[in-house]
Amino acid sequence: MLREVNSTADVVALFQMGQDVPAGESLPQRDLQLLHALGIYVYYIPQQTTGRQSFYRTQLDKFRILGLTQYERILFMDGDVLPLGNLDLLFELSMNGTLQENVVMRGLYEPANGGFFLVKPGTLEDIQRVIEWREETALQLPYPHFDPDIGWGHELISPWLAQKEQGTNWTFLAAFADQGLLYYYTMYHQKSVSFLLRDGTAENWQYAPDGTVQLRNHVSLLNFSVAEISAIPGRHHYYKFPLNSFIHFTGAGKPWMRGGPPEDCCTEENKFKEAKYYWFWELSKMNEALNLGIDFKQHWKGGKHRPPLGLHPVYAHALNASSNLLTPLERVYPESAADYNTFH
Repeated sequence: MLREVNSTADVVALFQMGQDVPAGESLPQRDLQLLHALGIYVYYIPQQTTGRQSFYRTQLDKFRILGLTQYERILFMDGDVLPLGNLDLLFELSMNGTLQENVVMRGLYEPANGGFFLVKPGTLEDIQRVIEWREETALQLPYPHFDPDIGWGHELISPWLAQKEQGTNWTFLAAFADQGLLYYYTMYHQKSVSFLLRDGTAENWQYAPDGTVQLRNHVSLLNFSVAEISAIPGRHHYYKFPLNSFIHFTGAGKPWMRGGPPEDCCTEENKFKEAKYYWFWELSKMNEALNLGIDFKQHWKGGKHRPPLGLHPVYAHALNASSNLLTPLERVYPESAADYNTFH
């Protein structure tokens, strides 16, 4: 979809095989060939051999992008994010100083949403040390194994701000997991972050001479517009760039978890009916163009598909997690891409 709106950025996908998968097994060649045909760079996260597999630990793996130092900036999107517009402009705004080197979205109940953010790579070792300290501390604390005063390593004097809440302790949504780490890392470790707001403005926070992080300025993004698919209904229409340029299927609202496509789905006439209709429409186009042979009715037969790791992290996941982001990523290629042409 990003190519449809003229994005020129590389698209990178990270995969990890579960602990129950025999060592050496990987994605089916057909899947790798498909990803190759779509122009996607595929990296494997090494299988977890220590600690226990969990939603929490998988969430932290997203910060492995800090090790992809061949890029100056990386925009991370969860797998349940559907981009609707060309988001390349965010790279430019961060690089030219309009926005800070790290850019996060202020959420409804959290100061930094972990599903969509931009970072400057190069500090993977730093964030690994933060994670190790947090997980070692968790073993010494009673339930919930997380200190709401110090959080990931900083006592909050200035309140964190979300769309609907604010506070001076680490009790916001997923503060003990990826969203807390993202907020700590960008705000108090790097001390360079822009917070995107739904009204089309951004707050720029940066390092101050006294060692604190302070608000530098507010900037308006209202004069920026990008090519986008605008006909899909949804609450994103109430937001401004860039928050109107993607849809986040949070929780159990993911199209692939709701029993498959609607009966009247996957037609030109109905593709803009709802966001899930458009998601299945895009999948149907790939299915046809690349001869994938997916039977939409049979594939989802039997009801909803719940992820094996659940839908959210819990406090106990940090115990004996042994998270290690320093095991190197492995770039992988299909054995043969001859049966697939690049899909546009």
